[in-house]
Amino acid sequence: MKFIFTLIFFIVSLTSFAQSDTTKLKGQVEHGWGQWTLDGKKIKASEVKNIFMQDDMANSYYKKSKTNTILAAAFTAPAVIFYTLAANNREQVATNKLNGYLVVGFISSGIVLYEVIRLIHNRKKAIRAYNKNHLTTY
Repeated sequence: MKFIFTLIFFIVSLTSFAQSDTTKLKGQVEHGWGQWTLDGKKIKASEVKNIFMQDDMANSYYKKSKTNTILAAAFTAPAVIFYTLAANNREQVATNKLNGYLVVGFISSGIVLYEVIRLIHNRKKAIRAYNKNHLTTY
C-alpha cells in the first residue's frame, strides 16, 4: 500500500513540474505565493496597480479584489475578538451571552471566508483579462 501511494505521489509531482513552464509568454502577469510577476520578474504591488489600470476590464476586477481584501481584513478583527471573549469568559458569562459571542464570531468568520474566496476569484479574473488583452506571440 505504501508503494502505491509513493508511486502516485511521484507521478503527480513529476507531471505537475512538467506543466509548469510550458505556457510562459511575454507580457503576462502572474500571482503566486504572495508575489506578483511580470515576464517572470517580481514586481511591487504599486506596479501591479499601474499595470491593471491599462486595461478597463482587468482594472474593474482588480478593484473588486482590493475591496474584498479590505472587507476580509475588517471582519477578521471582530471574529478574533468575539472568539477570545467566548474563550476567556466561559465560566463567568451566562450561556446566552456566550452563545451570542460564538454566533457573532462564526458570522464574522463566514464573512472573512466568503471575502477571501471572492478575492481570489476576482484576482484570477483580473489576471486573465489582462493577459488575454496583452497577449504577444512570436
